[in-house]
Amino acid sequence: MKFYAHTAADNHPRPSDGRGVGGEGWQPLAAHLRGVADLAKQFVAPLGLAAEAELAGLLHDLGK
Repeated sequence: MKFYAHTAADNHPRPSDGRGVGGEGWQPLAAHLRGVADLAKQFVAPLGLAAEAELAGLLHDLGK
């Protein structure tokens, strides 16, 4: 089963290949979580909390 983090605003049909990146507007959940984790890690690196921020980024949608 494929999970998506973001869907197309115009109700564009879900992509059959599961990539969902680009013009379709569908973003796979794994790509979204990895992207958030990478950004969080970069933002807090000067504070020495990169590992903790990466974990928080990977788990931030857990309750949805």
